[in-house]
Amino acid sequence: MLKGVFPIVVTSFHDDGSIDFASLDRLVDHLLSQGAHGLGLFGNASEGYTLLGSERAAMLERIAKRVNGRVPLVVSSGHTGTEGAVELSKQARDLGAAALMVLPPYFLKPDADGIMQYFDAISREVKTPIMVQDAPLMTQVPMPVALLARMACEIEFITSVKV
Repeated sequence: MLKGVFPIVVTSFHDDGSIDFASLDRLVDHLLSQGAHGLGLFGNASEGYTLLGSERAAMLERIAKRVNGRVPLVVSSGHTGTEGAVELSKQARDLGAAALMVLPPYFLKPDADGIMQYFDAISREVKTPIMVQDAPLMTQVPMPVALLARMACEIEFITSVKV
């Protein structure tokens, strides 16, 4: 079980839009020196939605190497479709994620059954703890408490909810 403070690592950019890896290294070192119990990657606050797949992979590899197992990494891997979310989640797991933070699909708004199918597919395929990210103001996908409770009971790897 994850416990403690898990700040979202912001993405450092150069003026030309490329990732500033030296600043990223300093930020990770600072967060760890301040006692972070883990790190969150590619959340909404870190502009994860702007990154290319290759940039996400490069950042995750670099951060995982720098952290070197000292704290767990929680990696956002939501996508607009199930196959994309499964692929991103497998990549995150394979590159060092201890857990996933997953938004529901938000382009075509699914109903409760669609949300269940989406998260169940990720759970079955990736077999990594999942934190459901409930952000209805951003996604316009409502996930009422009853649905979140059902997900926690029926989907094996759902372990927490970020509201």
